[in-house]
Formats: sequence, C-alpha cells, structure tokens
Amino acid sequence: METGTTRETRVIKVGSHEIVCKSYLTGREVREIENQMLNQLEMNQKNGQPEISGFKASMMRQQEDQYLTSVVVSLDGNAEDILNRLLDLPGPTYKLVVETVKEIVEKKEVAAS
Repeated sequence: METGTTRETRVIKVGSHEIVCKSYLTGREVREIENQMLNQLEMNQKNGQPEISGFKASMMRQQEDQYLTSVVVSLDGNAEDILNRLLDLPGPTYKLVVETVKEIVEKKEVAAS
C-alpha cells in the first residue's frame, strides 16, 4: 500500500469523455487481481503434477471489470460508479478504454543490466 505518496495518473480523451487512469498498478493490486482469477480455476493432479481441469467462462469478464475498477480513477470528473458508467459508453468508446487500461496493466518493464 502506498503511504504518503500520490500516484501518477494520465488523462485519456475519448470523444467527448475524459478518463483519468492510474499510470500503473502496484504489485499488491496485480496480485489481488491474479488471486481472484486463480480462485476461479478448477485444479486436479495428473501424474503428480497440477493441471487446470476447468474454469468459468465469466472469468475473463471479471478480470476486465477488475482492471477497469483498479485503473480508472474518474470518468468525466466523477469517481462514482465508474464501472457501470463505463459500461454505458458506446461500444467503440468502451473498447478503446478497455484496450488502454489493458496496456497500463500489462505493460512490460525491462530491468536495466
């Protein structure tokens, strides 16, 4: 948990909408999302090795929702009910927001050598 610091944000303008997003997720936030996804998997053992035996199809939508609620700080200056308000955007606008949020969550950082 960050204490005493303000996280950098970035503003995305999509049509007439202004979306403020965190510029990154912390390791703790990423782990929380991953844990919730792992809890959706059904695991068995085969030849002493763990294997995935099933998962719920809704898992991908849940992950997308978690990305959006973890990254988006406000929509059009309002931080209330962000997920539902994003879902009410026109489809192409919503998809662009999702793509941008996924880039923030999944961006790769290369360690310096």
